[in-house]
Amino acid sequence: MRQLLIIYHSQGGNTRRLAEAVADGAREIEGLAVLVSTAQQINSEALLACDGLVLGSPEYFGYMAGGVKDLFDRTYETLRGHRRSFVNPTRSSSAPGMTGPEPCGLSNGSAPDFSSKRSRPR
Repeated sequence: MRQLLIIYHSQGGNTRRLAEAVADGAREIEGLAVLVSTAQQINSEALLACDGLVLGSPEYFGYMAGGVKDLFDRTYETLRGHRRSFVNPTRSSSAPGMTGPEPCGLSNGSAPDFSSKRSRPR
């Protein structure tokens, strides 16, 4: 059975409710175990054990919540260089003005392609 890990940080409860709604929808998928947890409760082992990852964070002045940043800080050294990682160091972003590693979430080693040009509705 595949495992989806939904991690969130919430102070006022809105992001928690959003994470629970995502979990409710995901639980309808046959063969998928869903684990919902706060960012403070997660460790590197949980990140490596999951097959999919959803992160929920409020936005504070254009930046993620401190609880989610703390998760990255606590797990970075353990996960750095591991087959499953938070960035794909082999590709650089093709977005205008963006350079460096391209975020790809937690993957099984084959990172999704975020470089495709998609038109967004306006």
